[in-house]
Amino acid sequence: MTSLEITWPEPAPNWMEAKRIWKWSWDLYVFGFSSLYILVGFLAVFSLIRQRTAYQRKKKLHALFLNVLLIVFSSTRSAILFWNPYGFEDLSITLLVVAVILSGMATSCLTAAFSVLLLIVLDTTKISLAPPRFQKISVLVAIWLSNAVYLLISNLVVAHYNSAKVMIFVCQLVYALWGVVVAVGYAIAALRIRKNLRSSREFSRNHNNLLKETAKMQRLVTLLLVASVEGFVTFTVFIYSASGDTGVFNDGGHVEIWPWFTLKTIISLLELLMCAIIFLAALSSGSNERNVTVDVIPSSMRHETSQRPTNVSASDDKIELKC
Repeated sequence: MTSLEITWPEPAPNWMEAKRIWKWSWDLYVFGFSSLYILVGFLAVFSLIRQRTAYQRKKKLHALFLNVLLIVFSSTRSAILFWNPYGFEDLSITLLVVAVILSGMATSCLTAAFSVLLLIVLDTTKISLAPPRFQKISVLVAIWLSNAVYLLISNLVVAHYNSAKVMIFVCQLVYALWGVVVAVGYAIAALRIRKNLRSSREFSRNHNNLLKETAKMQRLVTLLLVASVEGFVTFTVFIYSASGDTGVFNDGGHVEIWPWFTLKTIISLLELLMCAIIFLAALSSGSNERNVTVDVIPSSMRHETSQRPTNVSASDDKIELKC
């Protein structure tokens, strides 16, 4: 029996039996996903280098924070898998707590990166989902740090008092609910952008540049909807993992071998898919710098504004497009 089974309330498989059943599948999981997480880190570093002059000062801060979060996420995930995945080998209580905290930090970094991407989209499209003072990177950093502090405290407490295991569940639940809320935000942003594009479609037909930008925004809408669905599925799986047989409320000591392996594989795949969406939606958006503003003009006013320059605002409801 490993230290994880003795000292930590989250159940694990019977490793001796699991190694015999999984055979090469376990090595493939560990080294395969470790390599993919490392690839995410390299892409984030490359993005930092490539985009160092691409953004305005405000957006550069968003991009910097986003990339740093992805680098920390990939580093911690790959390090844990190479070092001692899920308590595969015996650990002292100190090393065990370090491993659990690093794993939790990886989840928090991915959730925060997913949130930063939404802030970038909202800033670029001039859409508000909340009062302006809440749509700031400083607010997101404060939320992230608060959760990180609670993660640290809860794991240290549970390491000494297993009866306080509900603190771990609360931590996992908060991260998951935070992610679900952000996923809903993606859906709302996508629907609002699509509504604005429909309102300005006839006006855009008379301007070739705007037609191209409208096509780009339509692709963005599709990507945001995909991000919303992917985020909702990912964080719902997190909730299932925290509250089901693999959570702290399972007092059986062991979990079924193949269901546990399948769940961990699904979570890793969903995390990597989320990273791919983040790269597609945000990390390539700094390659062009010229801004075009598309006015959303009511149909009753279009005949009065057909000669208006495309960079002049006709209303307060506008979309800023990157090209």
